Amino acid sequence: VQNIAGEEAKTIEQNINSKNIIYWSPGKEVKNRLLRIIFTAVEKVEDISSYLLEILEYFHKQDPAEEKEKPGFSTLEREYIYNVYTSIKRLDDVIKAAKGIRLSLDIYYRLLNRYMRDMKIPFSGEPLSGLQIMGILETRTLDFENVVILSMNEGTFPRARPRYSFIPFNLRKGFGLPTIEHQDSIYAYYFYRLIQRARNISLIYNTSSEGLKTGEMSRFLTQMKYDKEVKVTERILGYKINIEKNDPIRVFKTERTLQVLSGYIVK
Repeated sequence: VQNIAGEEAKTIEQNINSKNIIYWSPGKEVKNRLLRIIFTAVEKVEDISSYLLEILEYFHKQDPAEEKEKPGFSTLEREYIYNVYTSIKRLDDVIKAAKGIRLSLDIYYRLLNRYMRDMKIPFSGEPLSGLQIMGILETRTLDFENVVILSMNEGTFPRARPRYSFIPFNLRKGFGLPTIEHQDSIYAYYFYRLIQRARNISLIYNTSSEGLKTGEMSRFLTQMKYDKEVKVTERILGYKINIEKNDPIRVFKTERTLQVLSGYIVK
């Protein structure tokens, strides 16, 4: 936002921080069109989608960062913006089609958050040259000499969270419907099929534990680690974080400061 709005956005931010403003009044005069859109008050659920879509549309109309000196949105970021725009538009159409159902602001934000968490953005590259970034299902029937797989953590690969369904696991199992076990077997098949003809395989996982993430390696890595026919070389990579020391905030009392403080105490 600061790259687009320029100095006006920085001035507003400094004003909010210096005056400790919690709620910025939309009635305050703002010159930049993007800032006017952002600071528009939204009170009805029907207006939230149009509010978000207008902001994203403004972002997408900006010149790409590669075409001008002023920082803008890269091709990757513009693809994100476009997919978020279409997702919000699709959710808005579903809500409008469900006539007679009134949603609160909290319910709308929960629906939007749940919908956006499962959103996937496809990227296409040149299949005959360069680095190919693919999903595990896209590697079917393809063989590679060099394979690099990221996020090989338990819970991420294979995916631990099943798809949302109103049908309980026991009913799905009893009637032969796909279950989480079926999903795990599919991932296992495609994983071992992908690496069986590769010469160089790099499997990377994150050891840090944050929140609900345990930092545990995937079960597939554990299986390969104890497989005698597979030569495994483990490397631990880390990076140093330089933590800057915060200087203590000191306010020295002057004669003027004491006079002001005395004015609040002595009446």
